[in-house]
Amino acid sequence: MLEAVFAPTSVYDADTGEEVDFGIDVGIPDNIAEMNVLASDSEFVDIRVRLQGHTAFCPIGNSVEGAFTITVTRAGNYAILSGQHRQMPNHEIFLTSFGEGSTTIVYQRQYASPVCLVNWACPLAEMGGYQGTY
Repeated sequence: MLEAVFAPTSVYDADTGEEVDFGIDVGIPDNIAEMNVLASDSEFVDIRVRLQGHTAFCPIGNSVEGAFTITVTRAGNYAILSGQHRQMPNHEIFLTSFGEGSTTIVYQRQYASPVCLVNWACPLAEMGGYQGTY
């Protein structure tokens, strides 16, 4: 089963670390979570994932977005072949092994700057080259 998880958005005070605001955007028609199988056989699957969404704190016309291609093998290996994402907010990709019930984080990056809420003001982060076992 392929699943995209959109978590609520929080804003924290940089000095104290306390949450100062919280928001969820519901029903925005241009939120996208697409996952397509590019190739597969009995030993592996290549998946292309594309996400685009708005948070309660994105300026109008901007969005949180990213896309990546990942290979997952039956033997328990993964490799992110390529991908990029905006550097806001924090990003995390994980795989869940349903047979064992375990979850493995395969990619994680903290946000670069609140400036990255404006699409043109922040370079994209590269995701290719991450690999390991799950």
